[in-house]
Amino acid sequence: MDWFSSVFGVGSGGSLAQQQQPYEATEAGESTSPGPPSPNPRRRKRNKRHNEGAHDNNEDNNDDNSGRDEGFEPESVSRHINFGINLSQYGNASDDEISNINSSTEGSDEDEAKDDDDEGDKDEDEVDALNTTLDSVDINDDADAAQRVYINDAPERPHVQLEPDHWRDMTWDPREKKFYYKNGGDNAGVGVPKADGYNIVNPRDANVKVSLVLNLSRDIMLASYEGEIAHLNETLDKLDIPATVEGVEEHLFGAQSRFVQTMARRLKKEPRDIHKFLATVYFSAELGLPTKRLEQHPNIKFDEYMDTEALNSFWRDIANIGKGGVEPTYLWQDVEESLNKDCRDLFLAVGRNNYKLRIALDDDKVHFQFSSLSVINDRNYLCGLSPQQHVKANRRGFTIDSAVSAATGFPLCFRARREGFSSAKNYEAMLRYMFQYKFSVAGAAMVALNNIIFCSDRGYWQVGIILFILQYGGSVFGTLMRNNWVPFTYDQKHPGWRRVIKTKYGRNIFLAFGRWCTNMLKIMAFRSGRGSVSLAMDSDGDEEAPQLWELCFKNNGDAKWYQSNSLTPTQRHLKAFQSIDEIVTSTEEQRDIKHHLSMFDVTMLTCQDKDFSWAMMRKFAFTSTSSEAAVRMAAPYLPQDEEIRSQYEKILKYSSMENHLSDADDGMSMGSEEGETPIDASFVTEVIISMRAGRTQESLVCSKREAKRILDAMESLSSSKLSTMLVALGMKSDRAANQITDIDKRKKLKIWTNSIMNCISAEDYKFPYEKLLNAKELQLMLEARAGDAITNGTLPGDNPNPTTKALRIEALQCIDDDPAFQQSATERDPSHNSVMNSVLTGVVKKGFLQPMSQDEKKELRLGHQNEPKYLVEYYNDSKNGRVPGISLCDIKRPGMAMHHEKAYVRSSADGIGIEYSDDGSEMGDFDLLKSHTIECKCRAQAGGHGSLRQAKTIQRKVVNKLEPSARVYVDGRGEAAYLEISSSDQKLMEELIPKSSERIQILHHAYTYGLNKTVFLVGSPEGRLLYGLIVTFEDELLTAYGEVLEYLYKSGLHLFYSDNQSDLPLGLIENIIRNDVTLKQKYTVDDLVMSALICREMRPGSSSRLKYPIPACDMLVPHEYALWNASKGGSDTVTRFTWNCLPVLPIRTPQSVMIARYIMIYGVLHHRLIQAVTGTKKLDTNTDTIQTVRERANKRLPFHKSLGALRKFHLLKASDQSAEEHRDVQADFQRTPAPTYNSEEKDKQFQVDHSVLGQSTGSTPVGKGRGTGNARKFLRKSENYSVIKHRNNNCTGFAFRLYKQNSNGEFEFDRNHSCDLCKRRNTSTMCSGCKRILCFDVDRREKIIDSLKGNDGDRLREEYPALSGLSADDAPAYYTEVGVVNDRRFYMGMSCWHLAHPNHFCSPCNEDDAQLASVIESGELANSPQMNE
Repeated sequence: MDWFSSVFGVGSGGSLAQQQQPYEATEAGESTSPGPPSPNPRRRKRNKRHNEGAHDNNEDNNDDNSGRDEGFEPESVSRHINFGINLSQYGNASDDEISNINSSTEGSDEDEAKDDDDEGDKDEDEVDALNTTLDSVDINDDADAAQRVYINDAPERPHVQLEPDHWRDMTWDPREKKFYYKNGGDNAGVGVPKADGYNIVNPRDANVKVSLVLNLSRDIMLASYEGEIAHLNETLDKLDIPATVEGVEEHLFGAQSRFVQTMARRLKKEPRDIHKFLATVYFSAELGLPTKRLEQHPNIKFDEYMDTEALNSFWRDIANIGKGGVEPTYLWQDVEESLNKDCRDLFLAVGRNNYKLRIALDDDKVHFQFSSLSVINDRNYLCGLSPQQHVKANRRGFTIDSAVSAATGFPLCFRARREGFSSAKNYEAMLRYMFQYKFSVAGAAMVALNNIIFCSDRGYWQVGIILFILQYGGSVFGTLMRNNWVPFTYDQKHPGWRRVIKTKYGRNIFLAFGRWCTNMLKIMAFRSGRGSVSLAMDSDGDEEAPQLWELCFKNNGDAKWYQSNSLTPTQRHLKAFQSIDEIVTSTEEQRDIKHHLSMFDVTMLTCQDKDFSWAMMRKFAFTSTSSEAAVRMAAPYLPQDEEIRSQYEKILKYSSMENHLSDADDGMSMGSEEGETPIDASFVTEVIISMRAGRTQESLVCSKREAKRILDAMESLSSSKLSTMLVALGMKSDRAANQITDIDKRKKLKIWTNSIMNCISAEDYKFPYEKLLNAKELQLMLEARAGDAITNGTLPGDNPNPTTKALRIEALQCIDDDPAFQQSATERDPSHNSVMNSVLTGVVKKGFLQPMSQDEKKELRLGHQNEPKYLVEYYNDSKNGRVPGISLCDIKRPGMAMHHEKAYVRSSADGIGIEYSDDGSEMGDFDLLKSHTIECKCRAQAGGHGSLRQAKTIQRKVVNKLEPSARVYVDGRGEAAYLEISSSDQKLMEELIPKSSERIQILHHAYTYGLNKTVFLVGSPEGRLLYGLIVTFEDELLTAYGEVLEYLYKSGLHLFYSDNQSDLPLGLIENIIRNDVTLKQKYTVDDLVMSALICREMRPGSSSRLKYPIPACDMLVPHEYALWNASKGGSDTVTRFTWNCLPVLPIRTPQSVMIARYIMIYGVLHHRLIQAVTGTKKLDTNTDTIQTVRERANKRLPFHKSLGALRKFHLLKASDQSAEEHRDVQADFQRTPAPTYNSEEKDKQFQVDHSVLGQSTGSTPVGKGRGTGNARKFLRKSENYSVIKHRNNNCTGFAFRLYKQNSNGEFEFDRNHSCDLCKRRNTSTMCSGCKRILCFDVDRREKIIDSLKGNDGDRLREEYPALSGLSADDAPAYYTEVGVVNDRRFYMGMSCWHLAHPNHFCSPCNEDDAQLASVIESGELANSPQMNE
């Protein structure tokens, strides 16, 4: 196969990487292709593994194996392919020029064949020359420059006369979003850029722009949904099809319908027989049972359906239609043609120009385990179908390529893969068929696909189909697999020219733009920050447009109020305050509380915490955690003459961090002259740079004088200043501050100063690296000073990449001696200072959530779960008068709040307590309410600060300070103790709140909300409060805190709030990441820059113009990925419908399984049409979302009910009965009545209803009795394992208790069973559908976690989809909030049965609730018995 066929997906088929096989060499060293063999005998195997590995994530990469199975010959490769790309015009083109092939699509396939005959053999020489040139192409592009092997690579190539309209002469038009020719040419040509031929956009580029949207993808899909429904209604009117269930069914399945006429004509049967056959097939699919079992079931009336013998005969006739060679087509081809014509008439009629149609391209896999011997013996055995090997299921079968509306799920076109057809060729035929009315009109072909966006998953995009769509005016959109022409890749050892995106770092997106045809193709690589990378493309991308990031709402209902224009600012503000279920207030109290909350002088940014919007809002801002780090880390570097020093001292004194601030005269008394530079870290840095850069005797004398000053002042320097000076020398901050004593600090400094004092010649000076820094510090310093030089290989010295301590010291000394790496003190960046570095380090480290251990995660999760319990107990204690000075009327849980004047000050308190003022307790006066912030802490650690033992010790101290009457509640009843304290009582604050960070945290809450009181609640892991501290802050302290934060903001944080991206301190951010091990393992500079750009757009007043507060969001992804998530479900739903309700075939042949699948697709078409025409509620774009519309339709008519309606329609047609008669006589299920009541045998009274579990099959399940391990292995190898797994995953049965009858005739629980999931014994709950024993109302989360960690972890994740996406130390929570009814929250327990039945739960009946409310309001039920009761 030549290179062109492999790139464009023609010939024998196969995906791109499958066709690009390397040149294989024989054992004798002779190449099977022209040219010498590869010098590396292992290269062929390596390339083969590389090509196979590129498809690991693709579900089915065998789509195009036509001609490769037994009994088939590969299709010959023609020079002219379907979409008109001609090779002959290129002659001896180079490999760069061959990727830009001009397209010509005016003629038909017959014309192209005629042209080939006319040309004869005159182009054979040109083709031979072209193939010779292509031999030098490195097909896999996976080797390094030194490893690539070029075959027949001549030093000089023949000159190629390029056409005047070459694609390199094109210019991008930003208005039209297209390329055009400067010389006026009109032949765009096909240009496929190489992996290194794209314009890569990095997050740090100056022209990078970012914008933020909320739920935009779902709004786009809703608009498409509305347009398609309107277009369908217009089409039904034009075709005179009644928009009713009867009208749709008559059009699709009536006696005159295409489908029934086709079946009757080819099978030579009456339409009545066809209807009876279809009724039986749909009945079997509806229940998922074979016809024989339905016929023999005692509780099913089967008289009107086709019996087993007649049905088998029917399927035999279907299997043989067209196989004798007498008829021109097979039956499945005619049925496929009928289906596609019906879909085209209904959904793709002429005149659709008012909205963009999004078409999802996918495939539907049909499993059929054919044998190779059957294919060899019977050339017509496969009925013209292309055999496939489905990789993921490891099954043979066939593939049906599908085109489905992405918004509504309307089926548009289906085409089975024929023999000799690749996926690209098959998709091309589909598109030509769907829009035949445009392709057949002269001059309209070039815009045939205009205003249509084709969406597809990564496994189905090939170069050929992309070029075809773009060439005819369409747009391509979707995810991509790793491929040689994609400029990005990940987790590959041999990337070639592609850029490798490392998966371990933070959330980011990488962009590349390249010209394909006349379109600008945008290729994206999105790194989720959770260890995964996803590739995608969009042909509608604009290089100059900002990159959109989208926040997706967690709850669909939030979109209604957020998008509403009728909501006032006050109403929006109140959305950020959530009520607690257990706290109930009266209507009058709620009115006053809402008014009080609306008076808060803060901007509420989010509606709740711990979501994606909250996580982004806390970055690059002073929060309750980052403010403490910034204050503490900047204190040692605070200049002594700053006006803020006095205010700073107040904050440090309040938080017991005075030791971090040096004394006022520290290091100044030793100055020899007035006005000399104070001795601090900056002074040390100046001396270091002077010694490195000067290298003169004068600089040495000056440095000796400065070193003498430091040496003389050594004993008077404080511990914090000594630490900062060591950090300036290169020591890590945590080591300098906490891991060495003050004596050792002074020794280290003396070593450095003595190295200067004892130096004779400046040229011979050596910095004492080995005596001051450890190995890790040497590595960090080397990366900070010469990181780019190491990457580029330009590091001075003999070793370009030093890895040992000695080599790093040698490299650093070479850098000291190299003038190119030096910078004098006077040339240093004036923006660089220690305060800025400290502020940004504290904010960045605390703003980006750090990886935690499993114990830390468990403790954090426990704290979040207990917060509502603490608040409720605090509220009840206040109501009982046990909280001094506080009489609560309500507690609200707020989202993130922003200070009314300072956008960089934000707080996320655990609660807002609303209390009655001291002036009175009567409601109705807004001035009588006041509020305070609440901070909750759960103590669960084993020891140290924050431990449960320490909390109980503090509780006893609090109790000792209470009045004797109050101690009774704590000592005698075990209730919480409450104490009022003032922030001015430093000794008491330090005793009761030992952690400085927690004292700063409660102060931060009060300052942000403009309040003077915070309640600090501490509880146990069991959810009980231990004690509460009511802390009152003085106005002076609050004012000082605000001024300190403002000073720190102006000292460096303001750079992140500038509209100019060039103001971002990239060098400082890079140093912060390099010097912090945790940040370095998780984030890069690009990640922080992208986060800063997103956070800038989330601020109030940004160009994104968001409304606040933002509802809870469960996703923050680029807009293209959010749009893909919203649009990919169309084709997936069709596949899921057909797989969930597969008919059980008695005769399995290639044609019978294809006919059965097309019958089910017809059922999907009927289902979607019925949902569209029976929708009673009009679509409201202001309140509805695409999810609510889909859920409403599926709730109103699920697929199995649609099949039931279709079954009854065919029975009606088969029996010629009226609808009324049919409903009267129809009774599919019959139940045996219960025995007559007998008071003497009441304990033995029971009802017989075998329809619950069904009739036994009479066969033993495969693998039973072999032991747990052997049975599990045997089951997975058997054919019915997949059937069992499919039944379990899609079970919708109900749970019931198992009883057994003892010898006395009494019923008792049958506990002689173990749970199939958690292995709990004495389980008596069973599922009626999948027949599994499962716990129903028992919390088994911890046991499931233990099982996931053990040997059964892989098996559980495979058998239970609800556990597949979880880590080894996590499992779904047991308690789950399921809804709010009448302002009351309801919870349910998620036990083993619920985890094993993810598809069981239906959506709430909100529409019926609204209808019932209107009926009640009208008074129609006023006299009903239920209302009177």
